[in-house]
Amino acid sequence: WRRAAGNWKEMKHGSQDVTASSLLGALTSNSATNYLSLPYNNDLLFSIVVDNNRKLHGEIVDDLPGAIRFPCETIALIVYPQMDQMGNPVVLLFGEACDPLTEWYCTAQLRIKCGPEDRSKGVQVVDRGVFHFGKRAHPISIQIRDSRVKRIKFELRFVTKVYESLPRFESGDITIKFKFGDTMQADKSLLALHSSYMGLSLLPYHLACSLMR
Repeated sequence: WRRAAGNWKEMKHGSQDVTASSLLGALTSNSATNYLSLPYNNDLLFSIVVDNNRKLHGEIVDDLPGAIRFPCETIALIVYPQMDQMGNPVVLLFGEACDPLTEWYCTAQLRIKCGPEDRSKGVQVVDRGVFHFGKRAHPISIQIRDSRVKRIKFELRFVTKVYESLPRFESGDITIKFKFGDTMQADKSLLALHSSYMGLSLLPYHLACSLMR
């Protein structure tokens, strides 16, 4: 379990919503939601277990105060407590790639369990379903409506994973220089394939002139 504490930022986005109205029930919906900063230190505890009962180790997110990152191979799951406009706690769950230069998407079976502060009472399932994580996927929003909820456990089983590294343009037979000094390497043949203008520009002057006649 990791504890969330500190100051919370404001986030505005749509989400996959879960409303935990009690320790025993939940309701899911999709909506565009405004979330506000929490005015107090949150005392919720979080745990994430994936696939074959493998518990992830949480770590503090330096650039997102109050959030907890749970690294999981090529991605990381982020738990980020917030507050809705009624003053109720809201917990966001979303993912990010460990390498920012990637396109990624995954589908997971998710069970959300909640429990009181007293660990001897265990945790109970409040919702389950198939949810999406990815570079362009909305966060999952867990709206807490029961003050007894102090522990939240996420159990995930990944169904599909798509992870593709983007080109870094660190090699090639030509160097492209930009206005403010940045450079990138590229292949002349690829530039010519996708741009006739670039193709002519890369040819020797006499050949380019003959082709333009």
